[in-house]
Amino acid sequence: REVFFRILGKKIRGRRFLDLRCGVGTMGIEALSRGAGLVTFVDRSSRMIECTKKNLEIFDIKQGHAELVEIEAIPFLKRTEEAKRKWDVLFVGMPLEDDSAEMLEFFKRGVAVTKGSALVLEHASSLSLPERTGRLRRRKIVVQGDVTMTFYEFR
Repeated sequence: REVFFRILGKKIRGRRFLDLRCGVGTMGIEALSRGAGLVTFVDRSSRMIECTKKNLEIFDIKQGHAELVEIEAIPFLKRTEEAKRKWDVLFVGMPLEDDSAEMLEFFKRGVAVTKGSALVLEHASSLSLPERTGRLRRRKIVVQGDVTMTFYEFR
C-alpha cells in the first residue's frame, strides 16, 4: 500500500478512485484520506462490503465521498461499459483466480478509464502482464514476494 501511494499519491487529490475487489476498503479509504473526491468500493462479498461500510463510519467519511457496490469484478466492468462510467485512478485487488487477461480486455478498450487514468493490477508474481495492450502502457512493476503490482497508464 505504501508503495502504491508513494507512486500515485499526487494523482489522487480531487479525483475519482475505483477500489475493485476492495476487501475491507483499505486502499479506497487511504485514497480518501489523501484527498480523493469520490471512491467507488466494489466487492463480490456482502461481508466485505459491510466491513468497508463500518470502516467508512469509523474513519468518519462523509456521505457523497464513497459508494459501495456488491458485485463480481467482471460483471461490474460490463455494467460500467454500458453506463460509460470512468475513474481517474483504478486499483484492482488480488483475484482469487487469475482473470487478469479478461480484465485487461476491458481496460484496453477504455472501459472505466479515461485518457491519463492510472490503472494498477495486483496479481501473482508468477504472472507476467504485457507491456502494451490497446491504449494501456505499462509504467512500472513492483514485486513484493508472491504479489506484484503492475502500473499502467491509459493513453
